[in-house]
Amino acid sequence: MDSIISFIKDYWVIIAIVLVVIFILNFLVNTLIKLVLFALFVGVILVVGFHYQPDEVINLGKHATSAALQQFHATLEPILEEELSQAKTTFHPDGTYEMKTKNLRITGKKGSDEAVVYVKNQTFHVKLSDLGEKVQTLLSQQQRNL
Repeated sequence: MDSIISFIKDYWVIIAIVLVVIFILNFLVNTLIKLVLFALFVGVILVVGFHYQPDEVINLGKHATSAALQQFHATLEPILEEELSQAKTTFHPDGTYEMKTKNLRITGKKGSDEAVVYVKNQTFHVKLSDLGEKVQTLLSQQQRNL
């Protein structure tokens, strides 16, 4: 018993970190399982109750995803384009860039499609291609003007 108490006293930080990681992983796995079960449940109801074919259910999911993406392009792209028309771009010697506006900051690395968007104390990791051609065009223009 003394050896267990001694072990806990010596490694209490590691034990605490492991317990926190286990708690977080447990939460994430439970959430993921619930989402998968919900999707499966909805799919089964559509197939059995409403006599949809499995392919039709898959196409409904794809359609919902594409509709959400179209809604993004219809609503947020004009706002993003208006915001970027006032952007000031800075290119750093290490190959990174930073586009700043009043409400938005985009950072990334030249040649990479990955970027980080900062909006009102929130951080989003996105692909430049998802932000639209305006961002890519603006970056290309700014690079040529150097």
